[in-house]
Amino acid sequence: MKSNNLFSFEVKWKAIVTCDKRYDGKFFYAVKTTGIFCRPSCKSKTPNYENICIFKNAMEALQQGFRPCKRCRPELFIDIYDPQQEVVEKTKFYLEKNYEKKSP
Repeated sequence: MKSNNLFSFEVKWKAIVTCDKRYDGKFFYAVKTTGIFCRPSCKSKTPNYENICIFKNAMEALQQGFRPCKRCRPELFIDIYDPQQEVVEKTKFYLEKNYEKKSP
């Protein structure tokens, strides 16, 4: 993947519309009407083209007063966020811890 500076606005818009995970961590977008910023892969409703602004990183969006999306969690400062990962890890831990216990 090329660096952020080489992506045109149209390429970024297409990534937002298609929820393309390949662009996560490369840029973030905010929606002026909601005051929320997201990752390109966010599954939230696609914003209107004229209502978005693009940021190089999450810190820029935070500094401009935008709030992080509760769905895609862009403030976690990781390239890819999987909302199911925490559930998987907790389940795996529970199973490993309790595998040999007999049920009552």
